Amino acid sequence: MVSLNFDDNRLKSTPFFYFINYINVLHDNFLKENFKDITPRDFTHLSNIFYHENISQKELANLLYVSEANVAQIIKRLEKSGHVKREFLKDDHGKKIS
Repeated sequence: MVSLNFDDNRLKSTPFFYFINYINVLHDNFLKENFKDITPRDFTHLSNIFYHENISQKELANLLYVSEANVAQIIKRLEKSGHVKREFLKDDHGKKIS
């Protein structure tokens, strides 16, 4: 892995998005090495479910700017692997993710 020297003058002129990309690559590699069944996209859904307890699939789709079908597919896979649990609410017949 490349070592970054932040005192180097060339780093002062490096566009910020290169550093963001570097962080994303490290994050993706961490997930691949430590969590074989969680993709970076799954992690985004899981982290939002964690911070928004009992969020519905529709609310999650709106929050992440993706389709409800996309959320349903990912949640189904995460539920099958035991990472999330869906519950049916009696009052509004909607699904909530916990």
